Amino acid sequence: MSDAPQTTPEAFDARALWSTIMALGQATLALRRARDLALMATGNSMAAASVSLLYEAAGGLLREQGAHFRALANADDSETRAFVCAVLEKLNAPVTVPPEEETAP
Repeated sequence: MSDAPQTTPEAFDARALWSTIMALGQATLALRRARDLALMATGNSMAAASVSLLYEAAGGLLREQGAHFRALANADDSETRAFVCAVLEKLNAPVTVPPEEETAP
């Protein structure tokens, strides 16, 4: 037998859902860029409208997945709760921007 800690199925599912959300978020942003490029490059509003439909659908799915992920913060499994709460805490952390270095003239 292995001495490695076992991840609960619920925690595994939460991690898989988070990976899915990240990939879907990147795809959604790519669709938005594609829509904007279709309008700028060709002025083809039909192509942009088609991509826009995909973008809206991906955005809706992303919102649903995000709501499901947030709900896991109240899961019965402590490992799942800890993972989800850590991710949500990191997402809600204030953004800190390092001060700009002054350059001597």
